[in-house]
Amino acid sequence: MDDIPEPPIERAIGSSSVAAWTVAFFLVLVAVLVVGTQLA
Repeated sequence: MDDIPEPPIERAIGSSSVAAWTVAFFLVLVAVLVVGTQLA
């Protein structure tokens, strides 16, 4: 019973970190596109 609570926490942290990196990468792409359109 003690081993059950641990994996979900690790999965939650992993999924949240992946989501954070995905959002950050998306924001960077948007910023690059905006700057590119302004310079062009």
